[in-house]
Amino acid sequence: MPLETGTIIDRFTFTEAVGKLALDQTVEKAIKASRLFYAGDHWQNGEGWIGPSPADGNPQATDIMAKFQRIFVSKNLVAECVDRKRHAVIGRQPDWTITVRRQLKKVPAQIPDPTDPLKLIDDPAGAMVNEAPNDAEQSLIDEAKAFLVPWWDEQRILAALQEYALRRVNLGRGALRLFVPPDRLSDTGRVNVTGIDEALKLIYIETPEPEDAVIWTDRGSMRSMTILRIVENDDVTDNEKVTLELSALRDDGSTIIVTTRRPLRSDDLRALEVASSR
Repeated sequence: MPLETGTIIDRFTFTEAVGKLALDQTVEKAIKASRLFYAGDHWQNGEGWIGPSPADGNPQATDIMAKFQRIFVSKNLVAECVDRKRHAVIGRQPDWTITVRRQLKKVPAQIPDPTDPLKLIDDPAGAMVNEAPNDAEQSLIDEAKAFLVPWWDEQRILAALQEYALRRVNLGRGALRLFVPPDRLSDTGRVNVTGIDEALKLIYIETPEPEDAVIWTDRGSMRSMTILRIVENDDVTDNEKVTLELSALRDDGSTIIVTTRRPLRSDDLRALEVASSR
């Protein structure tokens, strides 16, 4: 960067984009504590204790606090409550379906003809239902399901949605990312496949850490872009490197995704403190 994409992305340098991921210290501390609570660490070096404590300078303070710690938690009720709420949000496979883009009209409901059970007549009570897709539309719906159901199962979409819901409940933030691995793209950003089934196999899903993903909106134009941070270890130099994936909409409604990377530098350390400590 700077880039020329014709979107809000053009306004940002690498460091400025990283800065948009920085969290307020209070929020950052709350997320860290919530992770520890869910993992069963309710003590958190004494931060979780709100009962009476030894006076300052008490020579037995360490022993007293150690005893409090041993009897502090008998059951991880935090995890139990979080899991229960997550199960309520998406405990089983969602009942998703595919429909046509056009608005289906209301038509009279059909019931068996009392004089001939092999025939159908309009419901005399006047009940109305949505019309069914026509034969051509239903054929396309069936074809789409035949492609999507195996993809849904192979990519473990349910597990990703459950992980997303878990983080939303426990941490108050969460993100989902659908992506095609960069190494599977051509130099022009396209995939070289011959069929829908092959293309779907290249679409993966993941749940980035809340600190590593944000949707940022410019209040002047009300245009938005997503920023995703990926921290990896460079196998050649053994140093950490940061990849940013920026995406936004063009005026014509098409999506542009820009990936930029560079080794971790000192001016990024503050914004990356949480990510680099994991």
